[in-house]
Amino acid sequence: MDNNLCSLQLKSKIISLIIFIMVVTAVIIIFISSKEIGNAMLVQQNSMSRNVLSLIELNIKGEYSNLISDKIYSVTRHKTVSTPEKISLSNC
Repeated sequence: MDNNLCSLQLKSKIISLIIFIMVVTAVIIIFISSKEIGNAMLVQQNSMSRNVLSLIELNIKGEYSNLISDKIYSVTRHKTVSTPEKISLSNC
């Protein structure tokens, strides 16, 4: 019986040691993975921020170009509308 009890305690210690090793390994893997995932997320967020800023810049350039085009069209239209009036006034 004493031999059986000693064998049971040895098996228990071996199983406990295996479980402990597995837990330590899992904790190490989780720690390393979480660090790598955090770094990857930071890089991705930086990339997305740059993309958003470039899209905003393109939008501003497009709006500015539209404003300039509208101004040119307005000035051109004003010149063509004003020119006949001046001609008709000079004929009087």
